[in-house]
Amino acid sequence: MTSQAGQIQATKLLKNSNITVVASGLSTASLNGAFFADLGETKSYVSLPQFAILDFGKINFFVQVSENRVVAADTSGDLSSKSQIAVMVKKFLSLPQSANVSAIGVNFAFEIVLDGPLVDFLQVIFFKTDSLKRFGNTPTALGFKIILPHEDSFLTLSVDPVWENSTAAMVTLNFHHANPSAQLIEGLVGLYGRYVAQVSGLVEKIFQS
Repeated sequence: MTSQAGQIQATKLLKNSNITVVASGLSTASLNGAFFADLGETKSYVSLPQFAILDFGKINFFVQVSENRVVAADTSGDLSSKSQIAVMVKKFLSLPQSANVSAIGVNFAFEIVLDGPLVDFLQVIFFKTDSLKRFGNTPTALGFKIILPHEDSFLTLSVDPVWENSTAAMVTLNFHHANPSAQLIEGLVGLYGRYVAQVSGLVEKIFQS
């Protein structure tokens, strides 16, 4: 996808999206190759007391009991509310287990290619060029991270330069929900769809001059 904003052109490619859950009291006992039968057969799966992973190719689901973490990831490159990752997380959290969810993060990672050097653009728009001179040399790469309230979450937005590619950047967006309510978990599919509808516009705002 290509967007024209001001005088800079940015082409963006979704690399992956994921939903990450932090929770205590997790169990892998119910996970097997048929747990997400609606997605078809898994390419592979492993289910152990402390760890489980179900691999569907471009969609993966894994649980790390000792790390108190559940992740459903979509690496298809399709930015779509029809992705099944929210359905997977919701189904797992609906199991009769004693999981205590302390945080849910909805995450998106984009690769951005500009028609000019990233460092030049960021210096003009986000940094005072003179302030960078205190380090003695002109920077060859720049990035930034901001955290701000966003609706009922906190959004962490990061722009990171790509090594040896002066016109590329990795942009990640994390929508963080601390101590999510049962209502939020029940509405997780709709929440993911809401963020899918927002992220392209948020990325484009970064590169408006």
